Amino acid sequence: VLGLLARTGRSHTLTALVEQYNEGALLARLGEPRAADSTLKLAELLSEGMGPENRHPVYMTLLDGELAGELGRPAQALQALRSALAETERREDQPYQERALEDLTRLMLGTGSLSEADSYFERLQRLAPDSTHWSTALLGARLQFAHGDHAPALKRYLAVLVSRGFPEKGRSTSYFAQLVLNAAGMALASGDLAAADSLATHTLRIARNEGHVDSLSTVIEGAVEVRAEVERRRGAES
Repeated sequence: VLGLLARTGRSHTLTALVEQYNEGALLARLGEPRAADSTLKLAELLSEGMGPENRHPVYMTLLDGELAGELGRPAQALQALRSALAETERREDQPYQERALEDLTRLMLGTGSLSEADSYFERLQRLAPDSTHWSTALLGARLQFAHGDHAPALKRYLAVLVSRGFPEKGRSTSYFAQLVLNAAGMALASGDLAAADSLATHTLRIARNEGHVDSLSTVIEGAVEVRAEVERRRGAES
């Protein structure tokens, strides 16, 4: 699509901007954050030449923050996600507001800032209760796990995955392989080596079915690392 837009002189239109963003979002879903980040930067360059209403739309700010978090730039991620949250609140845009709060909760979880993660999660629950929103329920289980309640949290997390189609592919669920990898990491952290190995194996299968490339996907890389750590621990125990 981008090639066609360029050939027809439409490479600096809103359509081109959206297609450039879509390519970055797809790369992110395929576990390629560096490539996604580079593609998003091109979309940002396009947006700079457009009117104020199209300049860095909130969905681009959110993806920018998500990718910064994945690439180990938490300060940049926090700035972008807080900016996106403020804009969604100003516009009363609930779907994107929920996404911003989910992203901020995940970011704080990743940095170990549990009190801030709890705060963002409480705000999220007021918009999207975990009793009716599967993504909120997954985050709630991860928070429960981070607070030390390992076995019940992992059970709760897996129950939500099953409700979304696990062990088969997710039903209308983006980043499903990544979600299963998160479960593998939780199982490993709790010392359940059998579950960690099984979940990592499922992650590899689901990721490849989603189109992840072994040599490029951080999701596949993470699953391979979990399985290697399982084997290392089993060897140490024998």
